[in-house]
Amino acid sequence: MVGRLGGEEFAVLLSDADGAAGYRRAESLREAVAACAVPVDKAGDIRCTVSLGVCAMQRGDASAQDCLARADAALYASKRNGRNQSTVWSQDHSEATSA
Repeated sequence: MVGRLGGEEFAVLLSDADGAAGYRRAESLREAVAACAVPVDKAGDIRCTVSLGVCAMQRGDASAQDCLARADAALYASKRNGRNQSTVWSQDHSEATSA
């Protein structure tokens, strides 16, 4: 399921997927976006990139908002670390780590 959260943020819900599977799907999406080129007259092609944050729901999460907040933090870690990458939230760390 895909939903727009607002602005330029979207959420993708994967059922029965852990963080590793979510990361693989995020990377596939990132690579597909990067591979697309939009021809613009004689100016050449426009290429887009995407930064992604990944988080798996954990037992004990009070709501989906908990997971979305961690995914959002992972997204911003992707942006801080150079953009055009996927970052997985890890409970073992106090902040998101790039994978």
